[in-house]
Amino acid sequence: MRKFLLLFLLSIGVGYYLFGANFSAKLGMVDDHEIVSFLGPDQKIRITEIPQLLMRTEVGKWGSALRFRPIYYTIRIVESMVWKDNPQLWYGTRLVIFALSLTLAYLILETFVGAVPSIAILGYILTGDYWKDIWTRLGPSEIYAVLGLAMFAWGVVKDKIWVVSVGAIVCMGSKENFFFLLIPLLYLLVIKWKQITVKQRVLLGFGVVTGVFVALPMYLATKSAGTTFYHESLSLSQRLQLMVMKTPKILYWYRVLPIFGVSAMINGYYYWKMKRSVPYILTLVFLGVVVATQVFFYGELWPGNNRYDFPGVLAIQLFGLFSVLTLPKVARRIGIITLTIYLLSFSFNKGYYPIREAARQNAIRTQAFQNEINLFKNKIDDNPGKSILFETNSPLYYEQIASTRRYLLYYGYPREMYFRYVGGSEQDALYGALAESMRGVSEQGGNPNDDSWGFHPYSTTLDPKMCVGIVIGELESVCNYR
Repeated sequence: MRKFLLLFLLSIGVGYYLFGANFSAKLGMVDDHEIVSFLGPDQKIRITEIPQLLMRTEVGKWGSALRFRPIYYTIRIVESMVWKDNPQLWYGTRLVIFALSLTLAYLILETFVGAVPSIAILGYILTGDYWKDIWTRLGPSEIYAVLGLAMFAWGVVKDKIWVVSVGAIVCMGSKENFFFLLIPLLYLLVIKWKQITVKQRVLLGFGVVTGVFVALPMYLATKSAGTTFYHESLSLSQRLQLMVMKTPKILYWYRVLPIFGVSAMINGYYYWKMKRSVPYILTLVFLGVVVATQVFFYGELWPGNNRYDFPGVLAIQLFGLFSVLTLPKVARRIGIITLTIYLLSFSFNKGYYPIREAARQNAIRTQAFQNEINLFKNKIDDNPGKSILFETNSPLYYEQIASTRRYLLYYGYPREMYFRYVGGSEQDALYGALAESMRGVSEQGGNPNDDSWGFHPYSTTLDPKMCVGIVIGELESVCNYR
């Protein structure tokens, strides 16, 4: 326990060094508007309200929503209830989650390679550019999935079945690209049925049922829609073609992969001769499945130096580590020493500027957004009794509009707001869909129960002298207010 606490405190220091600038941030435009939406104008959440709030999210759209993340939204709503709109408490929680994840990761690696190589490996992994898209925001579901995956792996190594199950449930219930964890869950449940206790069977079974419960509605929704949440085709042939096309890009990004590949083949021959090849091959296949599932879910978005790279890129990195750890004894020792020197050198040369700068930019960006909200509030307050008209010319501002409306409602402004959209057609499938949605709200109005897009439609009969224009985009307001 003393060792764990010491490692945790050191990990807190590492996290603060990487993204401590977050503590100067405010609630932002992206995702954070969900927090104030959950809290509502009374700015609080009662425990009895949690089920109702869950039903307002994709959780209440079982079988029709292209994403289904019950664990993510349950945790997020509970956090909203506890931390309210205090960004320091929110970012402090992310720092704790990071520290717990890093501590567990270190304890896992130390079991196999010792202290110094473990530090070198973790230092290298943290240089990944995708971390800046996870730890410098409040909304990414990967935040919970990182801890869930660390718990899962630690539970496997330490033979703590309940930790394995909880970790898998957190991952699969937080992010759609973690359904590959059903494979090891089923392996532990079926293959080791006679070796585990009844309690362990129940825990693993609960994890499997949860995974199926989360995967089934997404399967039904995507089958009905014909595309993924990211408007990617479901065609298996296109996916296979995409995997082949992405191979050169992956090899370019990770130039040492061919070396690790040769090592893996040599190891495979060695274990085949020793008649111990099955676990080795299964591990390699599993890592391959992890990468393949990421291409399936994200298509052209992966890899892209963003949060979608997790955990696919991590699986590639683990493949390299695995190819070294499974070398015969003498070669393994030499391989670990060589890998440690290489990774320390790489981390030292690359550094951690991207994530540190991303945290600083996050603080600047969120402060600017809250300043803009205050300007809108002052404009409305200076024009009492006038209608509020949101105006834009592009689907690029879709979330900014929804976010601004939610913040204004949170601060007690009336729900009777109008919306005017003057944008043209869009070639991109995603932006085209958003543009059509915005045009529909502008002409016919939105769902009055929707606090993000429940606008009244714009009408040319709206008196320009009796409205306040909230302009988001590049256009002139039709409102003539003083």
